Amino acid sequence: LFISKAKLRQGDIIPCLDVEVVPKGKKTYNLADSVKLFIDLLEYKTGLKTMLYTYESFYNDYLYKEFKGYPYLWIAAYSHMPELKNADWIIWQYDGTHLDKNIFYSKK
Repeated sequence: LFISKAKLRQGDIIPCLDVEVVPKGKKTYNLADSVKLFIDLLEYKTGLKTMLYTYESFYNDYLYKEFKGYPYLWIAAYSHMPELKNADWIIWQYDGTHLDKNIFYSKK
């Protein structure tokens, strides 16, 4: 449904998947696999990379094995600069007020 409605094209801002909680009834051991499968399918269908948005502890607890070195991470951490297992963030959301405040970073 998302892909048919979004009409994404090259040059658009890349899609972003927000993953912050384990869905009700979902086991944590296969959560990262499901997220990776969704991202792979979205990239296959659109030809665009997908940003993954989550908060630092959620990434480090549930996603880091499947997303080792993933280059499109937007990480929320409000009290300190995020430290991730096996990856670097490209966007850091450092404030959770009504106006998102972010720092953009790239090693390139």
